[in-house]
Amino acid sequence: MAHLSETFLFLELEDAPRFAVVTHPTAPESGIGVLLCNGGWISGSWYFNRFYVKLARSLASAGHLVVRFDWFGSGESPGFLRSFRLDEPFIEDVVAAATQLGSCRAIVGVGYCFGATSLLAAANRIERLAGAVLVSAVVPGSGPRARATKATVRTLMRSAVRLSVIKGWFNPNARRLYLKWFRVRIRAFFQRFRQPAPNVESRVSMAKRLESLTDRGALVKLIYGENDSNLRTLSLEPFATLAESGKLLIEVLPGDVEGSGSLEIQESISRAIEDAVAAVTRSYAS
Repeated sequence: MAHLSETFLFLELEDAPRFAVVTHPTAPESGIGVLLCNGGWISGSWYFNRFYVKLARSLASAGHLVVRFDWFGSGESPGFLRSFRLDEPFIEDVVAAATQLGSCRAIVGVGYCFGATSLLAAANRIERLAGAVLVSAVVPGSGPRARATKATVRTLMRSAVRLSVIKGWFNPNARRLYLKWFRVRIRAFFQRFRQPAPNVESRVSMAKRLESLTDRGALVKLIYGENDSNLRTLSLEPFATLAESGKLLIEVLPGDVEGSGSLEIQESISRAIEDAVAAVTRSYAS
């Protein structure tokens, strides 16, 4: 097995460059490239646990070329941004990152929340997109109601009393991240009451994009947690029809995928993503 090799670079876009990391295969090359689009607004523990770093390197160990990047105004990418809006996806960021996979015969895109929305919006501009794994995807312009909020609050309370969390309060770095995560969750709690319910027009628009991908022969997999408020969207039309037709692969994991950065949840998500990439790889090997 080859040693880990990563290339750090800036993607040149008109408004500002985007920082990206290319993780090279550490096993015989599969010919499959994986594009990781992180969530624009997530709790600090996702990064604290180095989820995307570990996922990229795990995929590379299976022979895949992997690209991950920072959105405009976040991480190492310059720019100023007040917030991420699901109805304003960063299409150019996704397209620019995908160019780093030009040597691959097929590409699998992986997106979480805002990343899932942006990936889906950019899909028709990515050649050889053979798969899309959308984690906790949200219909743009939608907002979960109070019933779903209660599940998140319960999860928050359970997480707060874990022994590992209590010990973390004595570590300055961990305490800083916990406070940041807590502020984010409180803000999300109140935003849930201000956001509108999913409307038919936005559902139809997203469903058409999903169907367009499946019509191209791409594998499309949606991943939610059993407590995720966004899971209810799948019971609404036209998503229900797409799901019943078998065009969409839907995997429901235990717990709260949309709001939890726990290692247990992240490991489940990683396995689900790696299974989807492996399925695409097998289809090209046959």
